[in-house]
Parts: sequence; C-alpha cells; structure tokens
Amino acid sequence: MQEKIIIHPLLATDIDFLKEMFYESLYTHDDELPLPKSIINQPELKKYYHNWDLPNDISFIAKIENTNIGVVWCRFFTNDKPSYGFIDEQTPELGIAIKSTFRGKRIGTLLMNNLFEVLHTKSIKQISLSVDSRNRAFYLYQNLGFKTIKTENYTKLMVKHLF
Repeated sequence: MQEKIIIHPLLATDIDFLKEMFYESLYTHDDELPLPKSIINQPELKKYYHNWDLPNDISFIAKIENTNIGVVWCRFFTNDKPSYGFIDEQTPELGIAIKSTFRGKRIGTLLMNNLFEVLHTKSIKQISLSVDSRNRAFYLYQNLGFKTIKTENYTKLMVKHLF
C-alpha cells in the first residue's frame, strides 16, 4: 500500500524545516565539496527564508504521516534587493527541496502544481527560479514549462508563465 501524501501551507512551527530544506536546495556538483550548513546565514541567502510569512510569502509542505518530506516556497524580491532568480518585483522566485529518500516520486511536481494553482488564483502572471543546469531538477523545471531566459556559465535563469 502506498503512503498518503498530505500537503498543507507552511506553519510557524515548520520554519526550522524550511531552513533545513533551503540548505538542501543549494546545489553542489558531484566533484565539489558540500557547502557548510552555516552558509545559509549569509545575507545573500538568508533573505530567502528570514522573517518568513511576509504578506506575499507562499509555501507548502508535503508530509507522509507526521514526517515532513518536502517543501516548496516562493517569495517576492525588490529591485534594490534582488535575488539570484530575480526578474522583476511582480515575479516571485520559486524554491523547492525534497528529502533525498523521497526524490523521484513526483512529490516535487505535486508541490509545485499546488503552488502554481495558488499563484494563478492571485493573478500572479509568472514565477522564476535560478538553477544549475547540471542539477537534474533542471529537467523537471523544463518539463513543467519553465523556459531559460538567461544563461551564465552553468546557471540558468528560468521563468514559467502561469497564464
């Protein structure tokens, strides 16, 4: 019997999991050393999760029973404080991470489609992300309709139009 996946909005009690998964979302190529966990405290990365639950922050957690297995989130950034995947102030940037033992089971697709539906109801026209093209998630994003709009070395700036 397959375990049931529950998806719900991120709660205040889930912030530590968001931080843990944010770290997991930081890609390093196979021939690179893992990044130190303290890297998420650097200002250019901390802005992705610090003071979570701003008015336009949206996030969903996937659980099996009482175990968190993945999270998707998006946040808006500004011209004076852009993010790696910044397009403009009307376009939120997507982040996603699934625990390694649960990857490849369509949980990321389920989470992102849930997020896309909510963004569509809020009349958000598009969402962006930044990804290393060597990361296998790059192909998932392509399959979900993200298009590359800028390339710098291995980094792809991608956007998905929601309507």
